[in-house]
Amino acid sequence: MLFIGLLEVIVDCFEMLQKGAGYHTLSMLLLTAVLERALGNVYLLRGVQCPSLLNTLLSTPELVHTFGQFQMSILKVLMGPPTSLNLRNITWHGFAGPQEIPLRCVAFLILIIVSLGEVIGDVEIPQRPYIAYPHVSMYQGVLPAISHVNCQPDLWKRLVHSSCFVTPTFKPYWELALHLLQHGRHGYGLALLLPQLEHGLRRVFTTVNKCQERMLTAENTVLFTTFDEMLLPQLADGRENKLMSAIGESYMMVLFDLLVHTDGPRIRDKLSHGEINFSSLPLVLFDHVSALCLAFCSACLPSDAPLRTENGVYRLLAAIKGYESIFHPRSALVRQIKDCSGSLSTWSELCVPDDRVFDGIRCSWSNVSATEPLFRPACQAALSITQMSSTFCDGGLDKFVLPFEHIVKQTQHLLQGMTGSTLYRPKAELELIGLLRCIVQNCTALSEQLQNGLNLRFRQLQEKELRSRQRATYQRALESITSIGVGTRLALVVVCYVLDTLEHRTAADDRHKTARCLKRTLQYVENLRSMTHPTRNRWMETRALTEAFIHSFLIHDPAPISGLKSLP
Repeated sequence: MLFIGLLEVIVDCFEMLQKGAGYHTLSMLLLTAVLERALGNVYLLRGVQCPSLLNTLLSTPELVHTFGQFQMSILKVLMGPPTSLNLRNITWHGFAGPQEIPLRCVAFLILIIVSLGEVIGDVEIPQRPYIAYPHVSMYQGVLPAISHVNCQPDLWKRLVHSSCFVTPTFKPYWELALHLLQHGRHGYGLALLLPQLEHGLRRVFTTVNKCQERMLTAENTVLFTTFDEMLLPQLADGRENKLMSAIGESYMMVLFDLLVHTDGPRIRDKLSHGEINFSSLPLVLFDHVSALCLAFCSACLPSDAPLRTENGVYRLLAAIKGYESIFHPRSALVRQIKDCSGSLSTWSELCVPDDRVFDGIRCSWSNVSATEPLFRPACQAALSITQMSSTFCDGGLDKFVLPFEHIVKQTQHLLQGMTGSTLYRPKAELELIGLLRCIVQNCTALSEQLQNGLNLRFRQLQEKELRSRQRATYQRALESITSIGVGTRLALVVVCYVLDTLEHRTAADDRHKTARCLKRTLQYVENLRSMTHPTRNRWMETRALTEAFIHSFLIHDPAPISGLKSLP
């Protein structure tokens, strides 16, 4: 029961004992990930939150109580702190060459795994879910797919053998990764390739920063030189990290998306800690990582190498050069804004009753700007917020705030050209982006909630299923929908303008003022969402709420996010 769902990997590792040295390292990578996952599951029998680090997990009293001190001590000797053999970190961080992981260590680890299974017996163990990566499809087509039939395998081999990015003794790993891909084991191939990416990048890092002594640092008295250190803006001694200037901003963005950003796959961490199923890992992730690795190989070719002129190399380097961050919070915010505007645009398609059903209620969405008293004040508030910015005025703020006009085109116009840096941004800026994302998330949820509720009421009205009280609630909802639309779109104007001017908000006072405005906007959309929930139906209160929100920009605080008058 200890290794339920993991037996296939363990059996594969046992069979690899009879194969070459590269397979021994691959087995160590797989076994340590599988073991950490299994031990984490056992920890949950007594503990609540599983520790994120294997070294910490091995020292927990929960595991000592379950397996015994002797077994845990053996595991700590093999892959515990830096004073141990530390086989897990040495392999996953790309320090060990093909001949440097002894066969006996792999065999011994398999025996320990089997013995732990004997100790635990048939006890039912909670199983943590694997990471599913629902957004990984956004990588599709970003970099050339290595698994695609048009990408010849000999290009991979020639790049590996020609590039100084690859240490000569490590070339068997790269060839084995390609072999695993060709045989449908891309999960195993990715486990082997990630340490090679880290090893190659460490060579570049130590060279450009003139600290070659850090290249082979995997000792018990010195910190490892890993991705964590290599991607920092400064070195440990305070000097500037010259890695970004050496490889370029686009390469750094790919690395941050892949390894660092919270919304991204964080593939090395997740794979090495056993949070991903090797057999169901998306092929697009292997394609993306392998393309990045080969792009580094291409960039590190000798200046006179014939490979530099080949089409496959050109496509790789061009794709990297044009890369834009996918998983930085700013990039995620832009996607959220587009999704939100798409949802708001469909309000014009809401099913509504004939004008005669409810006397005095205009149920047609045509010419709604002329019938909604809050429309004009909302436009004035939008102009006050954006301070007559040409970016926004050219987009037609009246159309942007118009409740049931299609808003997608206006949003795309506003977002066009809003490109900002995503590397090493100040914490205060990321906090503002977090507020912006919360606002947009609530706007989208509000939009979907309203549409679902109104469409349901319309169907019930058509089928004569509405009681008198429900008809009255439906009538109030129809009376309120236009003002809600105006307020929601005004909130979106605030979001777009702050996003557009984000990098210019360097003064602490300006950021504080902006945060105060955004918190007020967030409170407004959260209240709207709460009041219009089907269990509350406080429709009449939403109009007063929207009026107060609009006039807060016109009267009480006419320029709540000002201070940027030098902008066009």
